[in-house]
Amino acid sequence: MKNNQGFSNILLIVVFLVLFGVVGFFGYNYYLTSNSLPNYMPKLPGSDQLTNDDSNKDDPSKIVESVKKEIEDKNLSRIESITSENGDVWWITEDGYNVLTENDPTINIIVENKRRQENYPDPRNEGFDEINLIVKNKLLSQGFKLNQLNSNGLEISGYKDRIDFTQAYEKPGIKCVETATFDILYATENGQKIFSQFYLGCTTDEKINQNYMTLKPFIDILANARGEDRKTFVISYLSIEGETARASFSGSRTGGVVSYYKENVTWKYLHTGQEEEDCADLIKRGDPKKFQRGCKDYK
Repeated sequence: MKNNQGFSNILLIVVFLVLFGVVGFFGYNYYLTSNSLPNYMPKLPGSDQLTNDDSNKDDPSKIVESVKKEIEDKNLSRIESITSENGDVWWITEDGYNVLTENDPTINIIVENKRRQENYPDPRNEGFDEINLIVKNKLLSQGFKLNQLNSNGLEISGYKDRIDFTQAYEKPGIKCVETATFDILYATENGQKIFSQFYLGCTTDEKINQNYMTLKPFIDILANARGEDRKTFVISYLSIEGETARASFSGSRTGGVVSYYKENVTWKYLHTGQEEEDCADLIKRGDPKKFQRGCKDYK
């Protein structure tokens, strides 16, 4: 009889412990999920200050669009149009190479120009000065700094050169270049209005470095063949096919097409001009098989 009573007591204790555990488990889970529970998850420093704008500061497209919006919000009367497009960014490296990147986010601004200098529009006008100041302030506010090597002036109103006014900005990972041109882009039929161009483009350090490594040897070959300083040349749209290559090249207000051929493992200069060379001329210079793709009447 005593044994049965002892067994009953043990059974009651076990049941009690099981019930206690079940109640405690669900109660604790309810406590964890209740609104009254404080959030004890640690926050990253400054995470509560992060905004979408902050997270996009290293995206060239977002940077360019933020500048465009800033300009549009000012509603400047001399702006004829402002458009977003894919364009080129021209960057000079520390060792003096001109590196052109392609298909980068840019904004193109057409500005009415009301001042003339020797019958050419002068970018040193209120329209360009206002745009330049907006671009400058917006980029500086996003952590950019002026790059002196790629800038040829500080303020448009004091700029004296006849070549394009350029200012360049950089921060780790990103490069941006703004340019105001002296060229007449177009004019109205009666000539009462003339328009000039202002554009801004941004690209990445990674893209500049990749293009530098690809284009550098071809720039050297072109400069050596023409006996000119490599700093005067920029190569773009390089196309390599087998043992031949060709590209567009330009300097200051000049340019054309350049062709190369490969001999063993070394690229060599073939021709420069406004178009590819005639096959007949290439045949006179050697084995035409190396140069077939480089001549304009190749079929």
